Amino acid sequence: MTVLLDGKVAAEALRLKTLSSFPQHSATLAILVAGQDPRSKSYVKNKLRTAEKWGIRVQHVELPRDAKYSEISNKIKELNADSKVNGIIFQLPPDLEKPLTHSEIHALLESIHPSKDADGLTSSSLGSLVAMGSLSQSPIPATPLGVLRLLEHYSIAVEGKDVCILGKSRLVGMPLSILLEHKGATVTLCHSKTKNVAQKAKSSDILIAATGVNSLIQESFTHPSQVIVDVGIVSTAEGIRGDVDHSVYKKIAAYSPVPGGVGPMTVAALMENVIKLWSYQTK
Repeated sequence: MTVLLDGKVAAEALRLKTLSSFPQHSATLAILVAGQDPRSKSYVKNKLRTAEKWGIRVQHVELPRDAKYSEISNKIKELNADSKVNGIIFQLPPDLEKPLTHSEIHALLESIHPSKDADGLTSSSLGSLVAMGSLSQSPIPATPLGVLRLLEHYSIAVEGKDVCILGKSRLVGMPLSILLEHKGATVTLCHSKTKNVAQKAKSSDILIAATGVNSLIQESFTHPSQVIVDVGIVSTAEGIRGDVDHSVYKKIAAYSPVPGGVGPMTVAALMENVIKLWSYQTK
């Protein structure tokens, strides 16, 4: 029988576990939003709702569409200097009249102080991940951490397993591959130039799809004892879909749905990061 990896159930378990460890926390998260991107608005709304459940205070900082790079940079400096703020995220994607370049977005993320890097995306945090894996005291990027916590909740071991990750982004694929290798997995990280992707995917014990290509994963990528974690998010006429075609679900051992799988775990992992940052800052 196929196991459903329910992110809502696992996220609630992570909340209870984290709050039992930090019952008296007083963590504050600053969410910086530039412009009015509808995806960002939806993501922020979800984070605000989740933060309230976790007892995390939120400073929701909104800048207008005509905001300049310098204004965003100055706001991050203010939040870095604010002793009441324990964690900072710069919500992506920004939506500005003059779009930010890739280099500018990178520079803004890098300007967040490592001790407040709730998303775990600064070079300092990523370097610590390379060195220490999940033992790092620096935040781990929320989606990779969410995937790990989802697998842990359902007692799916990664040690000694062959894991195939489709997509090598800085947000998901690359840090997730490092995280899982530290946990003892053998990881194949595939990208747009990889040959024989379906064959590599099919040979894995755990397949993690993070491409954003609707229904990319067909039966040719899978086998009956495989676990598939779907990180893809695609807007379609039928609603939100992922990388995995629904016809595959009943033909594998376990899967995470879209929506309702990795999404709730990403937000929960972010909240875990914020509370841990608070704990390090208040020792």
